[in-house]
Amino acid sequence: MAIATYDVIDDVISMIKEKWSTSTGGAIPRIEKVWDEKTIGFGDMGVKKGIILIEPTNESVTYFSLGGTDHLHGVDLTLDIRSYQTIDRHNELVKEVVRIIRIK
Repeated sequence: MAIATYDVIDDVISMIKEKWSTSTGGAIPRIEKVWDEKTIGFGDMGVKKGIILIEPTNESVTYFSLGGTDHLHGVDLTLDIRSYQTIDRHNELVKEVVRIIRIK
């Protein structure tokens, strides 16, 4: 993974935090880079609000043009959304993330 990957992950985390609407998505979950997340224990915050883990999966270094702007990188990310609650809460988290990604 190249440096663009890490910048993209920081941008996605900022975007989700800034655009999250508690009226449609409920309490904002923790949003972490997968390598920053501890592997043992969930803690209160994760269980009550959920968590979104972001992991880079691929970075293609190819030249392309999008929306009149030239780009060099395409970065694929995996967002692992965990609610630790009901299917309704999980659905609420997923819908809010999709809403945020679509408006960007």
